[in-house]
Amino acid sequence: MLLVGLLSASVTACGGDDTPLDTPDTDVDTDAGDDTDPDTDSNEPHPFEDEVDVWMGDAVNDPDTPQAIDVGQSFGGQLNGASQYYELNLEAGTALKVTVDGVDGDFTGEGAFNVVVETMADEGRRVLFYSGDSATREFFIYAEGAHQIYSLPGEGVSGAYKISTEVVELAPETPTLPGVTEGDMSDGSIKVYEVVADLDGTLAAETSAQRLAPEGGVDTFLHVWDVAADARIAQNDDFGDGHYDSQVFAEITSGNTYYVIVDAYSNDADGLFELTMETYEGGSTEPVVIADGAEETGNIEARLVGVDLKAYSLTVEPGENFRVLVEGDDALTPAIVAVSGPAGEEQQVGGSQPVEGRAGMYVGVGADEEEAQTFLLYVSDERNLTEGAESVGGEGFGFTLTVEAVARGAVTVEGTLTSPQVLADVGNVTWFDVVVPAKTIVSLAVETEVAEADFAPLVVSADYWTFSPAFEAEAVLYNDADEAVTMPVLVRDATFRGSPTTTYALNATFVDATLPEGPTTYTFTDQLLTSADAEAIELPAQVFGLLDTEAAEAIDEAATPVQFFSVDLVAGDVLVARTSRGAELPADPEADDPSTTDTVVRLFEGDGSTQILAADYYVGQADAETFFSAFIYEVEEDGTYFLSVEPFCQSFLGMNFCSDGEYKLDVFTN
Repeated sequence: MLLVGLLSASVTACGGDDTPLDTPDTDVDTDAGDDTDPDTDSNEPHPFEDEVDVWMGDAVNDPDTPQAIDVGQSFGGQLNGASQYYELNLEAGTALKVTVDGVDGDFTGEGAFNVVVETMADEGRRVLFYSGDSATREFFIYAEGAHQIYSLPGEGVSGAYKISTEVVELAPETPTLPGVTEGDMSDGSIKVYEVVADLDGTLAAETSAQRLAPEGGVDTFLHVWDVAADARIAQNDDFGDGHYDSQVFAEITSGNTYYVIVDAYSNDADGLFELTMETYEGGSTEPVVIADGAEETGNIEARLVGVDLKAYSLTVEPGENFRVLVEGDDALTPAIVAVSGPAGEEQQVGGSQPVEGRAGMYVGVGADEEEAQTFLLYVSDERNLTEGAESVGGEGFGFTLTVEAVARGAVTVEGTLTSPQVLADVGNVTWFDVVVPAKTIVSLAVETEVAEADFAPLVVSADYWTFSPAFEAEAVLYNDADEAVTMPVLVRDATFRGSPTTTYALNATFVDATLPEGPTTYTFTDQLLTSADAEAIELPAQVFGLLDTEAAEAIDEAATPVQFFSVDLVAGDVLVARTSRGAELPADPEADDPSTTDTVVRLFEGDGSTQILAADYYVGQADAETFFSAFIYEVEEDGTYFLSVEPFCQSFLGMNFCSDGEYKLDVFTN
């Protein structure tokens, strides 16, 4: 299985305000030594006032009007549910030590008082979670200039506090390199390790804290500091899934000194971690630019940190198509991963798997596109791109990469047919130009006797590029225009495998999708959440429906909006169904669209629960911003069947977002 996460681990990631969902609570039940009676007379000066350099009292300010303080000054105040903000200027390449010298009132309770240090240059935030035994911590200062310190009282709590600050010089230790160094940050300190580069290349470092057995608690934050340049050259807060450990890769120069700093998002009573580091030649340079006729050689090495990925950059003009082939030495099982997108927003768009020591990829851009596309192609051993695998590489892991421009050579499809084909080698595809008449639905289905483990066919709409959208082994094309339209598609294996035995047949079925005259019209606004709620409709029918998440949740808080309909069908009928806008798009782009723009239509057997098919998205949408559904189905048995229409939904941060709104469903037999 090819993983995006393993690829992103090879890129210097961004830190920032990545508050972990499992940020630990302190587990100490001890009061601070300087606690004061919370019932002190409010007309009298608070005892803390004479013990700090800057006293805010109960004044309230905000990030735009912080109280200025100097390095080394102590400060304090009285809070009642609001924060107080302080700002000081700090020198990069140092550490700021913040100590809570005392609290009173509600702040003596568990988790009631926390302190944030924010670097204003990038709004990066780190936290001191206060308790009697966790009253101090250090923060690495990686950017010159303004930093804000502010307190975060718990909801509905109040009390007073006093805090002192101190700049601490870095005290580097000598690490095990290459190898693993053990560390402990339970006292709130940061750890600094000095590395003198012995080569031009890459310094790689990775923490294991939350992945330790038993699981640690500290959420690490890694920095790499160039001592001569007096600048941070790499940093990472979190990488991977399910943990908050850190991983960095930095370009280094032989003879130069670098500090690897283990900081933390927040302090934790369990501060144990392991730091794995190594240096190696190459790895952090720009990808090798390749083009038609290129031939490049390389070798995959085993890594202690991350995996070895050789990077190549291929720019493809509109209408161009290339076959990239990697042939590996005996020990290598080569794989290619393609990534595309603007810097910082890259996404994996495709991946290849090997067949007998060779891997291929077909990379193309649609002829009607306005701009060229640049793809980053990463080459490694397939085992390095498998979750949980140990890095492999070394002698015998060499490869040769070649690039060849290829012509489409499309098969023209103008009517119902069966087209036998073969994907004779890795990286091969078959092009089809499907000429879809006006008001016609075309069903494309790949039929093969090749085992699923060896061939996972995809039908790909190739207007944009050769990677997506992909529809597994079946796709639906629909032309709502008044003239015929040619729609280019291709068939390939999901991971670009191929051999002389990778044979298949493409079955194309063309059906007139014109709604018969005089359909019965229906309007439904109620959410019909199950087949038991289904409304019977007579064909041909035109249904005007409404998908409403709030209405569905009022019936069942776990439900998503859906409307069910029952239809009586006869064996041999061809059932046609398609959705479209239920309301016109508003002329004002700022106005809410009353129509859904993304539907899923399902067909069920007579029991109302056995799904026959699900139609999500058809090729040939008239509007690039819509994702309506269409299908054709030849009925096998007489009986009652059920249709459902629902919006496409996706979850984000624990919330469900659905494409609610009005829709129109045309359904009839042909």
